[in-house]
Amino acid sequence: MNLYLFPAPANLEGGYNFGVHFAYNKLKPQSEDIVVWCANTSNIPYIKSNDVFVKLPQLYSFESLKKILQNRFHHEIDYDTLKSLNKLEFDSIHCDEVTFYRAIRKLYPNKQINLRFHNCFARIKERERILGVKQDWRFEKKMDTLAKLEFEIFNDKNVFKIFISDEDRNYYTSMTGSISDSEVWYYEPEIPTKQDILNILDKKLVWYGGVEGHKTSSVMWFIKYVLPKVKQVIPDIEFHLWGSQTSQFNNPENNIFGHGRYNGDDLPLKGKALYVNPDVIGGGIKIKLMTYFKEGVPFISTPFGFEGYKNDLIDNSYCHVVEMDDWANKIVEILG
Repeated sequence: MNLYLFPAPANLEGGYNFGVHFAYNKLKPQSEDIVVWCANTSNIPYIKSNDVFVKLPQLYSFESLKKILQNRFHHEIDYDTLKSLNKLEFDSIHCDEVTFYRAIRKLYPNKQINLRFHNCFARIKERERILGVKQDWRFEKKMDTLAKLEFEIFNDKNVFKIFISDEDRNYYTSMTGSISDSEVWYYEPEIPTKQDILNILDKKLVWYGGVEGHKTSSVMWFIKYVLPKVKQVIPDIEFHLWGSQTSQFNNPENNIFGHGRYNGDDLPLKGKALYVNPDVIGGGIKIKLMTYFKEGVPFISTPFGFEGYKNDLIDNSYCHVVEMDDWANKIVEILG
């Protein structure tokens, strides 16, 4: 019997859930295994009668406030929440997020743990320091808290570390000198037969996805520094944003249209627009690129936004990965 702990439902409703769905289907828990599901909803695919459900606290709750004051992430799982598991013996334990680590290590002090990092905030903090940039204060607090937790796990020789990108694993191995206790689980995008749509693109750019936390600075960078340069060459260029909290950028006078959440069955302006992924800091894997590959839409990304994907996917036709200083020239070249 094995133990699996997942930080969210395994579905396709968002990038984080997609990552959990990927791991669940890779691990394939059996009927006798115990699975712990963390969620703030009771709608959990794959849940079994012998599984454990943990309700996550809301950000503005006493429980979350207590953890924040303790310099812990508000979704970190407590020992008391899982202590009923100490009556059970498991052949293997997989934690699909760092938030389970302290509770599981307290329950099983000497047990080998397999643990997957959905991100590596210690690496992103170091990147911020080198670049001299700062994000939203809430995201900064999250990074500080989780980076300290990551350091604890890095130094636990009885944890096998699973990363989602070479960049994250290389950071770990270069910092610790350990190379035998980690691996990467790669996301492999589905690449369909491409159609020649590139000669019929309109003068339109699309951001697709919500704008929360550190994503705000990426969109602001694009609007402030890239779009004006593109407009000098293509005056009637349009920038469309779909996703939660995108309406805050709505500015029709400047051809910027924040549409809010998208409810269509297909990608908006599919086959007519260039999609943009202006990630200025990186971190994790941008799951929406999986959708862009699958749907065969052309897109441009910064190198930070392309982390976790293999460079042989860059064809400079549908997939453009361009340094930030060259974005405006490249967009003009693609749409001009």
